[in-house]
Amino acid sequence: MVWDDDVYSACPQNFSTNFVQRHISFSVSSDGGASWSAPIILATGCLVAPVPAVAANSDLYVVWYDCNAGVRQLVRRSTDGGLSFDPAVAAAHGLIPPPNPLVGSRFRVNAAFPAIATDPTNADNVYVTWSSNNGPSQTDVFVSRSLDGGITWSPTPVRINDDALGNPRDQFFPWIAVANDGTVRVMWGDDRLDLDNQGGKLYDIFMSESQDNGGSFGSNVRVTTESSDPDFDGFGGTFIGDYFGLSASGVAVWGDTRNGDQDIFGAPVLVNKKGNIVARN
Repeated sequence: MVWDDDVYSACPQNFSTNFVQRHISFSVSSDGGASWSAPIILATGCLVAPVPAVAANSDLYVVWYDCNAGVRQLVRRSTDGGLSFDPAVAAAHGLIPPPNPLVGSRFRVNAAFPAIATDPTNADNVYVTWSSNNGPSQTDVFVSRSLDGGITWSPTPVRINDDALGNPRDQFFPWIAVANDGTVRVMWGDDRLDLDNQGGKLYDIFMSESQDNGGSFGSNVRVTTESSDPDFDGFGGTFIGDYFGLSASGVAVWGDTRNGDQDIFGAPVLVNKKGNIVARN
């Protein structure tokens, strides 16, 4: 288990007045969750949103968003069940965080939150995804991969959304998972279909997959059958969650407002006989 661990100088804790610093903390249970180890601090400073993943050989990876020295996605690996960790390695660096809120919307996008996944067919393959500012293209989704157990990462991350470069639409809240056959899938929120609101506002869920260990990704597929208006989120248009989700079996889940309020929707994403992904919900 990993989490943001905030330190305050006094009680009651108030972020604007007595916040001191933030840690990325880790703890492990070796008895099915009955007890947990004393927390280990993996990093301190300007950081948020750690996510763990375990490889087929039991190596443990933790990724988080780090802005201590420029905006980066940092990863630490443990090869002994979390007793110790290798030094942090940047899966990506030099990023520009997405605007908060996104252009044309009001819901919060606090940072380029990452997600991480390992390959059950090859323990050396590790993948990290996030969304970050891409200039005239607004916010896009990217993937960086490691094929050597997290030692080195993509020198140039792959842009996953296939709308035209310079298209002023946002892609946000990505998640990544790897199926039992090694297929890498990424899903995200996407307002490319909203041609009426400047910068995009109404959003859908899109997905893409890779059959070459994250070297390239196929055409984007729309998962949703109706677009969502974030103004119906129940929070005055300011909060549709900080992330969506995707299972290794290819089931996407997200916040959806098609019914006039915010519900949790899900859809299994299937692969047809031609190897193309199809979606239903």
